[in-house]
Amino acid sequence: MEAIESAFPPLAGQLPKEYGRFEGSVLEEMMRTFDSEGLRSASGDVFGRIYEYFLAEFSKQGAHDGGEFFTPPSIVQTIVNVIEPDHGIVFDPACGSGGMFVQSSHFIEDVGQDTMKRVTFYGHEKNETTAKLAQINLAVHGLQGTIRAGNEAITYYKDPHELVGKCDFVMANPPFNVDEVDAEKVKGDKRLPFGLPGVNKGKKVSNANYLWMSYFYSYLNETGRAGVVMSSQASSASGGEAMVRQKLVETGAVE
Repeated sequence: MEAIESAFPPLAGQLPKEYGRFEGSVLEEMMRTFDSEGLRSASGDVFGRIYEYFLAEFSKQGAHDGGEFFTPPSIVQTIVNVIEPDHGIVFDPACGSGGMFVQSSHFIEDVGQDTMKRVTFYGHEKNETTAKLAQINLAVHGLQGTIRAGNEAITYYKDPHELVGKCDFVMANPPFNVDEVDAEKVKGDKRLPFGLPGVNKGKKVSNANYLWMSYFYSYLNETGRAGVVMSSQASSASGGEAMVRQKLVETGAVE
C-alpha cells in the first residue's frame, strides 16, 4: 500500500494499512483469488468495475444516516446521459464515493475521448472515510480529482474550491431534508441568491433542500448544466421553500 501511494501521489495517505487484524490465511486466499488467469487476461476497466460492484454491495449493509444514501449507478447513468458532462469543470458538492465522476468518465470514454484531457473533477465529502473511498475509486479507474474532506467540505459552511459561477456541470445526490443548518452562519452567503428557505425557532434552516438547489444554481457558469437527485418533498413544499422554488423557476434555468 505504501508503494502504491509513493508511486501515485493522489493516493498519498488514502489507502488502508490495517491488514494485521486479518488472519494470514485470509490474506493468502485473497491473493490467490486475485492471482487468477481470468483477471490476468482481463481487458478494459476490470478493476474499476470490481471496485464499483463492492461499493454498491457495501452500501446495502451500511446505515443511511442523516438523509444520506448511496446513489444507484442506474440513477447516476441517467443524470450523466441527460446533461452529458463531456468538458470543463465537473463538480459534485456531495460526492460520496465518487460515482458521478466515474460514470461521467464512462460517458466520455464511450465516445473515444480521454477523460482527463476533457474534464476536471472537483468534489466535497464531509465523511473522511468515504472521501478516501472516492479517491481510490477514481484511481482504480485511472482518474484524478480534487476532493476536499472533513470540516472543510461541509458545503453549507464552506466553499473550498471557490467555484461559484465557474462550473460547466454540477451533479449531486445531497442529503435530504436536513434541518440542522445554522441560519446565522449561512445567511448572506453569495451562493444563496434567493435567500433562506425558512428558519425555525431554533434558528436553524427549516429544510436544507433549497439550500442545495441554490448551491447547484450558483456554481454553474452561463452555459452550465446541473443534474441532481432531490427529495420528492422539495417539489411541493410550502412556505419559504416555495418562495425559493418560485424564484429559481423564474430565472428560466429550470427545465
